Amino acid sequence: RFMMKKIILYILRGIGLGCVFFTLSGIIFDIIFKGSFLLNHWYYTKMAIGSMITGIAFYVPSLVYQNEKLSKGLQVFIHMGIGLVTYISVGLYVGWIPLQAGAWAITGTIVIAVVVSFLIWFGFYLYYRQEAKRINAKLKEKQGI
Repeated sequence: RFMMKKIILYILRGIGLGCVFFTLSGIIFDIIFKGSFLLNHWYYTKMAIGSMITGIAFYVPSLVYQNEKLSKGLQVFIHMGIGLVTYISVGLYVGWIPLQAGAWAITGTIVIAVVVSFLIWFGFYLYYRQEAKRINAKLKEKQGI
């Protein structure tokens, strides 16, 4: 029961995160294309839903970090593997990965997605590592160590 609540919470957070990235990406593309970035023929809806699915696929698997039996490398592999496979699959379907632009564009888009994903992961890693240090320092302070 507790785990189901946690999974639902993570799904909702993933949807929120996906929506934030979708909105920020839309703003960036609108700036790059000087206001001529248009989404018609249901592309907006497909991309919005795709962003939510991708957000879920990156957020929910982060539960794997709570399993201390798995090595850190395997945790990262599972988390990022699920997120990136989903991103690439959704990206091919909704048009984030430009199939018509050739192999270099496809490869470049995927490489950028992998790099951005790991940069975001690394940012969270640094944040939570700092939080752990802060909490440990407070515990030591309370224990008088």
